[in-house]
Amino acid sequence: MSLLVTIPTISRADLLARNKEFLESVEAPDRVLILDNGRQKIDLRVPIERSARNLGVSGSWNYFLREAFVDGDFDGLVLLQDDIIWNHPRLEAARELLHSRPDVDLFLSYHQFSIQVHRPMNLWRIGFYDERFFPALCEDDDYALTMTKLGRVYQRFHDLDPLPGSLMDQSPKPTPWAAQREKLTAKWGGAVRGINDPGNPWFVSNKGAF
Repeated sequence: MSLLVTIPTISRADLLARNKEFLESVEAPDRVLILDNGRQKIDLRVPIERSARNLGVSGSWNYFLREAFVDGDFDGLVLLQDDIIWNHPRLEAARELLHSRPDVDLFLSYHQFSIQVHRPMNLWRIGFYDERFFPALCEDDDYALTMTKLGRVYQRFHDLDPLPGSLMDQSPKPTPWAAQREKLTAKWGGAVRGINDPGNPWFVSNKGAF
């Protein structure tokens, strides 16, 4: 089973360097791909795609979905934030979850959407992330709500959690959360709750929400 491991980065190349040992040791049939949205000096011996413009979070995630499942033929896509630390046991856990849990479409860690593991069929069953949530924030809430509406399942697993030392949410967000929240409520209605709120009954999984 081949996995494409991907990371979008905008302004914190130093965060990527903290995951250097893991990223440079990933071998075929798996592959690592970094999308540089900020024209940074990235000192890693892995493939790096340089974007002419900042694609934002949704646009970057969509780029990786196409790389994995349209232009590529991977069995799974691992999306990592640039501010987390991961390792090979977690990569193997992702592979095992894809194999052993056919009831789950999207595998998440217990921190927002900082780690996602997608199946190829997600692209056709769920679609792309909504790029109107540019450059960042609420795109993950929107995707989870879309999945719930379509009857597709996401679930969180501690086996995928970031390692100690990860620096969550260290990349700057140029757009206020409130502005993106307005887009979310306009699309889904005023009663919608953030899917990443641990108090949300659908935080761990949306299996019972259909």
